[in-house]
Amino acid sequence: VIGSGSLGGVDVSGSLTMTIVVQQSSVDLYVPTGAHVDGLGGTVWRTDLEVHNFGDTRASYTVAMLLRGGANPNPVTESFTLLGGQSRQHPDMVWQVFGRTGGAALRVRRDSGSIMVTSRTYNQTPTGTYGQQGPAIPAAQAIAYGRVMHATARSLAACRHPLVAQIHGICVGGGLEIA
Repeated sequence: VIGSGSLGGVDVSGSLTMTIVVQQSSVDLYVPTGAHVDGLGGTVWRTDLEVHNFGDTRASYTVAMLLRGGANPNPVTESFTLLGGQSRQHPDMVWQVFGRTGGAALRVRRDSGSIMVTSRTYNQTPTGTYGQQGPAIPAAQAIAYGRVMHATARSLAACRHPLVAQIHGICVGGGLEIA
């Protein structure tokens, strides 16, 4: 990537080289912030899931919806197959695939082949969307994320005073969890 322009009246230019290395995914990957929920101020939160088979052979995977606030010993699941090099988008995964509303985590289990999983949680507006896209994460990261978020939510709920927060940067997942 090469760029140039003006910054504060000074001509600037630069370049960046990026290398992307694709590795075999863990068997289970997690999207901690799945949503089909209407939020405060008319917001309309949705989560899309995208799965890529970066191998040459067929890959299969199963998506489980892990409902918020429960143990989920037997979650509802749906299974999918991708040919080598194929990708599939699952728009509004919580509603379109599972027919549910609310917040949930999604577990993507690689049954065979090689897959890469990303998600995008966003607010759907009449003029477009805004949100955050990111990779699904392995179980160890998902568990750590869950512990931090639950401890934070418990602390906020126990606070006796009204709270106001200012967020610097993107914070879709944490905002959904707290809301």
